[in-house]
Amino acid sequence: MKKRVWVVGDLLIDRYLEGYTDHLCSEAPFPIYTITNVHDQAGGAWNLALNLEAAGLDVFTLGVAGTEGIITPVQDLAFPCGNVFTVLDSKRRTQVKTRVFAQYSTQVFRYDTPKDGLISSDAVAALEGAMQSVAERRPPDAIVLQDYGCGVVTSEVRRLLSTSYASVPVFLGPYPTTDFGAYGSVDFMKCNTLEWRAFAREMKPRDLRDIASICVVTGGADPVLVYQDRERFSVPPPVREVVDPCGAGDAFMAYLVAGVLDRLQLREAVDLAAHAGAGAVSHRGVYVVPRAEVEAALMETGKN
Repeated sequence: MKKRVWVVGDLLIDRYLEGYTDHLCSEAPFPIYTITNVHDQAGGAWNLALNLEAAGLDVFTLGVAGTEGIITPVQDLAFPCGNVFTVLDSKRRTQVKTRVFAQYSTQVFRYDTPKDGLISSDAVAALEGAMQSVAERRPPDAIVLQDYGCGVVTSEVRRLLSTSYASVPVFLGPYPTTDFGAYGSVDFMKCNTLEWRAFAREMKPRDLRDIASICVVTGGADPVLVYQDRERFSVPPPVREVVDPCGAGDAFMAYLVAGVLDRLQLREAVDLAAHAGAGAVSHRGVYVVPRAEVEAALMETGKN
């Protein structure tokens, strides 16, 4: 039976605008961008859920989505993510990250819609009810908190999880400006180098390790740093051409969870995750990395 993973976090929309410029505006000296295609894709915790499924896990996603200003209904976007419980709130806006591409698949810039505040107490209650209902049928083997700063991972949600599922390993993808007291203590924390430095400015490294038993810090082309039991080791990332870094963190987290649940040694689980992240950056746009692709990459390096 597949291991079951709960994903609790912010549900976002990744939007892609494709087009071209071929003349300047007559009103002012700037180019006219002609849009030829608009595509919405499930992002944020949804994208993590897709990668977890691709890694061979049974996934249940819990989150809150606003219904304002969305081209594609969130229910349709969530459909590929397996079991999904989405609290729909007409008073909230789901954050949309729009990436603008010009000719020859070149990303010109990105713009985001504003983030709303913390979710309401009614939304927290709805999530709690969904967790209890699902857990009665089958409790989770792991829980992932994926925080993008949009208000879903509140202190109330975290306390609920720590109280009801204390024996379940928890993985955290933190948001740099969030109060760490809201997270409590987790088993794994995964962040990138910039986020790690931001955390270190606000908290002593000792306090960071008190939050998570194991901290995994990715650094792009630099080695992945792993902090465990007051010790540190590094895992070199595979060498890949970077086409688009979007979604690499979600792919890394998904395969880190998969490796841990597969009972791999920690170094092996991090190496598996690093190959998944490398696979994500090798494609344009947010890419869901298949397990077969990761295993083939490991086979090439003689690690599988």
